[in-house]
Amino acid sequence: MLVLDAFAGFGVDGLTLAGLGADVTLVEKNVLVWLMLRSIAWGHPRVAIHFADSVELLQSEKNWDVVYLDPMFLPAKKSALPKRDLQILREISDVAPSSKKFLEQLIEIAKGSARDRVVLKRRKN
Repeated sequence: MLVLDAFAGFGVDGLTLAGLGADVTLVEKNVLVWLMLRSIAWGHPRVAIHFADSVELLQSEKNWDVVYLDPMFLPAKKSALPKRDLQILREISDVAPSSKKFLEQLIEIAKGSARDRVVLKRRKN
C-alpha cells in the first residue's frame, strides 16, 4: 500500500504506518522540521522523505492508495496544553493552524490523488 503523509511533522504517524508494512512518502515544508524528520527516518526501507509543499504535491500527477492528512490543529478552547513535542512543533513551524475552509479544500484536492481513500486526523471534539 502506498501512503502519502502530507503533513509529516516529526513522522510519528507515517513511521507507524511504515512499521505496519505500508510504503510511506513523508512530506514536510518547514525546513527545520524536515531536517529533524530526515534524521529520525533516515534509512528506513519503506519511507521516502520529501521537502515540499504538500498541496503542490497533491496537485501533481502522482497518486497514492491513501492520502493521510494531519495538518496543525486549531488551538483548543481548553486550558490544558498539548503534548510537549506538539508544543515544540507548533513553535518552530511557520504553518498557521488549519481553518475549516482550508480543510475542506484540502480534502477535495487530496481526493484527486488518492486511489482508495483520504484520511483526515482531527481531535475528538
